[in-house]
Amino acid sequence: MSRVILALCLIGLLGRGAYADSYVIPPDYHVTCLDAATGKVLWDTKPPKMGPPKLSIRGDEVIAESQIYSGNDEKPKRVIYRFNRNTGDLSKRSGAIGETAREEILPLQKLPRNLAAPDGTKFEYSPGNTRHLTTIKDGQEIILKRLDDYAYDLNIFGDLAIFTYSGGYVRDTYFGEVYAWSLKSKKLAWKFEPKRRIESLGRSVYTGIAVDGERVLVSTDQVLFALHPKSGKVLWETNLPRQKIRRYDSPWIRVGRVGEVLYMTCYEDLFALRAKDGKLIWSFDCGPFGAPWPTIAGGKAYVATRDLPPRKASTSK
Repeated sequence: MSRVILALCLIGLLGRGAYADSYVIPPDYHVTCLDAATGKVLWDTKPPKMGPPKLSIRGDEVIAESQIYSGNDEKPKRVIYRFNRNTGDLSKRSGAIGETAREEILPLQKLPRNLAAPDGTKFEYSPGNTRHLTTIKDGQEIILKRLDDYAYDLNIFGDLAIFTYSGGYVRDTYFGEVYAWSLKSKKLAWKFEPKRRIESLGRSVYTGIAVDGERVLVSTDQVLFALHPKSGKVLWETNLPRQKIRRYDSPWIRVGRVGEVLYMTCYEDLFALRAKDGKLIWSFDCGPFGAPWPTIAGGKAYVATRDLPPRKASTSK
């Protein structure tokens, strides 16, 4: 069974078209520079061959590190490209980055996951694998709360353990429900039921959770909610521009913050939202199997895209 699941995961990483037939991660990624305030494309450059890259900024250059897979169980080839961060021009220099490079700006940090309670209790968490709420003491697992199923996307906020259920598979989350368990009273503090607000929501739907200060961000079915962490009350709700989700796939999310702006990837798109009320500022399509998580510097967002003409920014009214 584990081999079948692994095979499905690997297939999910593959590109479409000619590359999908050869079961090789496609080497046709671009680097696209966006205006971080508007989402407008400033430049887009496609090197000869590049896999999904890690993008960093060093001085006046964007450094793209990736691996090219040729298949047949051969070791991947590491490739490094350098782009002028202002124009996108591809540098003729290649090879190792070097130790004398200037200060490096790395990809945006996602919102941190806290797993420590105020009394110092540290919780154990791994997606879809940890049954119940558990901690480790003297090498032994201690069950703090027995659950009906596997806890998913666990976050500790004060004396609350906030989580959803995975049902053993991260796609099956009981209609996207989110629970807050009080570590102090040992009772359910609140439950959020998105199906009450999304009538078409199915039982097996991915739900992602992130904590941003005094807000609990919950994403399900391409709708983002901000909840009050103590009551579960909805503070705001944003319907993201809909994407077509491939079979056996889910609209995974990652959320980071710069100032008053939330940057969020949902599936293959990058979104910028106003943190205080969730207003959509802009969205950008990074293409099929793109890598939309940004590296942000100097008012610009650098992302990895694939062979799809970048669409215009989609701004909210």
